[in-house]
Amino acid sequence: MKTIDVIRSGSLSSIIGPAGTMKRIIKNSDYFKSRGYDINIFTHDSIKYNKSNVIPSQSLNESLRNRPIYKRILTKISKKARLKAKHNVILANFYLNRSDKKQQHLIKYYLSLKRNPDIVVLHSEAEAYWFLHLNKGKLPKIVTFLHSDGTGSMTLSYFPCIKGRKGERHLKKMLLDASAGTDKLVFISKKARFRFMADHPDYPLNKIGLAVNGIEDFSDEEKKIISSIESRYEQFKYRLCCVGTINRRKGQWRILEVLRRLEKEKLNEIHVSFIGDGPQKEELQELVSNCGIDRNVTFEGAIDNFEIFKYLSEHNIFILMSDNEGLPISIIEAMRAGLPIISTNVAGIPETVDNNGILLELDHEMLYVLLNNLDKYDWGKMGILSRQKFENEFLFSRMAKEYCDIMDSLF
Repeated sequence: MKTIDVIRSGSLSSIIGPAGTMKRIIKNSDYFKSRGYDINIFTHDSIKYNKSNVIPSQSLNESLRNRPIYKRILTKISKKARLKAKHNVILANFYLNRSDKKQQHLIKYYLSLKRNPDIVVLHSEAEAYWFLHLNKGKLPKIVTFLHSDGTGSMTLSYFPCIKGRKGERHLKKMLLDASAGTDKLVFISKKARFRFMADHPDYPLNKIGLAVNGIEDFSDEEKKIISSIESRYEQFKYRLCCVGTINRRKGQWRILEVLRRLEKEKLNEIHVSFIGDGPQKEELQELVSNCGIDRNVTFEGAIDNFEIFKYLSEHNIFILMSDNEGLPISIIEAMRAGLPIISTNVAGIPETVDNNGILLELDHEMLYVLLNNLDKYDWGKMGILSRQKFENEFLFSRMAKEYCDIMDSLF
């Protein structure tokens, strides 16, 4: 039995895709052991509870509600400052430095345990960079997953003001050092792998791996729950749902900018639910109120990964207008629920959307035209094709096999 230690910055109570994948790995530990791998996951929860594989008993919303009031106030201030950091170099560098400190804290904690695994898995170039720089002992085999489009530009999309400056050079150095020091660089989409190879033609092909995202199918209990759910938005013909952190990159603002332009007759047919929290949430809530489209938009808040299926079942179309991605778990969850997809032609998204939905460029006008012509498409048929595509290509069992095959290739 070989030991794999996974280091992932953040908390497993988070609703982001990688946290959900970590929980699936823990849940399916028997399969990985059958393949000869004992996997231990270390997150910031591990520091708090002093052990690996900790899934907090509280949901993200519960833990936020139970925080002292001064911390909640600071979080609110930080969200507003983070929005300004998009155009403020000083603030952008502050958040980049804070992220580095957070990752260093986790890696220093992990190294203090003096473990001796066969493999260490990191889930970003930043984590890999700091692991390589802080580890003064013998290095194990290192696997680095990149949850991006293969260019290292995802962080830059949050802070475009650092382009051409010290901050961008630091990000590029982290990617170069991490890719050079890792034994296997793994991508979660084919397009991300292709883009990296195009940008780095001399990088050894035998060091590149691919493990496309996947999730488990519904359990019998979940199917019973779905069959009993009645949509709160049944009065709307088109019930759209968007899942993701509410920020500029995920593009919820694009949907609202188009929604506010629709004629009342068309608007009466459409409702959009946003699942998630993030720095732009209050701004968008204010926009909805000012535009008088409160009836058409609901902000559901942060929902646990394994509860999202209940909300998806209330809707009949999934929409995600991101400008930068890896390969979104949220789209795969929507496909599992049999929803047709409206999304953008960026990064790994086209690998999930063909005849099961509509791909758009990052163009407000294209989305405006689509929402004005929803009646021209067979959304029911596209939903059936989404479900079929999920079953054929995006099951967690396939991803788990690819995961273990990558580890096998190291020995």
